[in-house]
Parts: sequence; structure tokens; C-alpha cells
Amino acid sequence: MKGERVLEGFNIQREAGGSKRALVKTLEANVTNTIMEIPFLWAGRGTCSIPFQSTYGPLVSAVHAYQVSDETSSSSESNKKRIGKVVGIVVGCAGGVVIISSIFYLWWKKEASGHTRVQTESPRK
Repeated sequence: MKGERVLEGFNIQREAGGSKRALVKTLEANVTNTIMEIPFLWAGRGTCSIPFQSTYGPLVSAVHAYQVSDETSSSSESNKKRIGKVVGIVVGCAGGVVIISSIFYLWWKKEASGHTRVQTESPRK
């Protein structure tokens, strides 16, 4: 839901089992209008010098979001793809038949018209 807090008081270092360790956490969210907002709020705890100077606490280096397909939308989408494939195959076959029949028609027309001999020599007097 919009504005719903999913994790509260989350300590990434404790969850990962120490510093400089990767943590993979899977959460589900509903997305509307293809926009997903992930705010990271800092509760004011932390330091800039522990365990050593210039350390600013745990970092999030990556967030990966992917769509989980439900069966109703995927079946509708697959039906549209199937219809598109069938239409493409039918149109391609019809075009092939038209091209092949045109070739046979032109070949038949050439044979049926016959050839007329043209006299190339000049007439004798």
C-alpha cells in the first residue's frame, strides 16, 4: 500500500551478520502506474568514525526489482501473442501464394501468346 512502512528499525549490519557482508532480502510490493518509490530513512543513529575515520555506516549498493507474473495476465498476453503469430503466418502464406501464382500466370501467358517471326532481311527486287 502507498506509504506503508515495510521494515522498521532494520539494522543491516546485524541482519547481514557483520560488516562488509552481502545481504539479500526479498520483499513484495504492489506497483501502480509503473512507479515504485523506495525511500531510505536514516533514524539519526550512526557515526562517521567507527570502526575507523570516514566510515559512514552500512550502505545499500543495489536494489533489484522484477515483475512476478500472475496467471490471468500472462494467459491473456500469451493469447495475444498466439493470435499475432497465426495472423503473421496466414498473411505470409497468402503473399507466397499470390507471388507463385503470378509467376505461373506470366509463364503461361508468354507460352500462350506464341511468337511471330520478324523478317530481318531486306526484301529482294
